[in-house]
Amino acid sequence: MEPTTEMNVLEKSRLSILEAQIETDKKAFYRIGMALVEIRGSRLYREQHATFEDYCRDRWELSIRYADKLMLTVKTMDALQSTPMGVLPSNERQVRPLTKLSTPEAQQEAWEMAVESAPAGKLTARHVAKVVAEIKRENTKKAVGRLEKKTREAANTASAIDEDFRQAFDAFYREVKRVRFENWEKTSRDVALFLIKRAKDLVELT
Repeated sequence: MEPTTEMNVLEKSRLSILEAQIETDKKAFYRIGMALVEIRGSRLYREQHATFEDYCRDRWELSIRYADKLMLTVKTMDALQSTPMGVLPSNERQVRPLTKLSTPEAQQEAWEMAVESAPAGKLTARHVAKVVAEIKRENTKKAVGRLEKKTREAANTASAIDEDFRQAFDAFYREVKRVRFENWEKTSRDVALFLIKRAKDLVELT
């Protein structure tokens, strides 16, 4: 919608004040996270509380889980400060998906992609999460590809391997790959690791 009327000096002044207030409030989660990081790091809670978790709960009615999320946003927000786009997250929910990426460079790249691809310019936490999920999926595919190359090379150079064993292993590998790309929705990752360890123990048994 196009602007319809001009504002007077008082209206423009009031708009500036309100927008400054909004901008300050938008970054409140970041300031809270920084404060919590310092309080925890220096144990400034110790005079009145035995643990940082007790402090968060008793002083601020924050669960330790949510406090951890706020503190995680600090490093991520710091990584985004240098983004050339000049657009930063407006709330903790937008930052949260980015914390799942392991490097500041990956977080910055994901944020820039999210800003550029936001539907109708509307940047939401859900859209950021979608971009991060796509990046992680592509990274997983690349990692699986590298692993499969090493597996094929090892199998091709093996001088003694039974064909039945090879076929059984290939079938098992395909199943692990399938549930991995399904993000362990129906198969527990922990149970899969446990069963694989049992097979490893069997191989190493003397």
